[in-house]
Amino acid sequence: SERLRAAMQTLAQWHLAAERYHSDVESAEWFACHPRQSSPAVRERLQILDRLERRIAVMEAAISGSPSSPIRDLAHRILHFVRHGRGMVAARLEAVRDREFRLHPCLRDVWHDHLLFTEDKVTGVIDPSACRSDHVACDLSRLIGSLVRNDVDQWDLALAEYQRYRPLTVVELQLVDALDRSG
Repeated sequence: SERLRAAMQTLAQWHLAAERYHSDVESAEWFACHPRQSSPAVRERLQILDRLERRIAVMEAAISGSPSSPIRDLAHRILHFVRHGRGMVAARLEAVRDREFRLHPCLRDVWHDHLLFTEDKVTGVIDPSACRSDHVACDLSRLIGSLVRNDVDQWDLALAEYQRYRPLTVVELQLVDALDRSG
């Protein structure tokens, strides 16, 4: 719990600093602050899910042409499960797709292996190569998910600790959930 709190405090401090960033013309495409825009991560994930739907259809067609067998039946069940999960995730993303948020530089690939700890204190954050402007929900969903997986109590602890420094609206929390589930 202490490491989780330290991670959330560090991430909130990083975001608070990033909100004040002023980009030059060359870096504005990747590292600008935008007062009201939809999340690029949501748009990208919806595109990935659309491609997945097309791939599922191709696989179903290929499987349907093969002789009946336990493997074919299993493959159909797996594709049904993937399609159902894809639809649930897409619905959550669609709910926040057109919402506008404050965007600024985010790490976008911050997860447990990218935080360096000395005892229970964060002493480093590594690998900022995926950094780009988006909403803080990208970082929160990735980091919390990697640290606590599906432990609801730990998610609540993490979000409460983060919000001690940088509060989130209800819609921003919905975005965190949608990005976590689509990750």
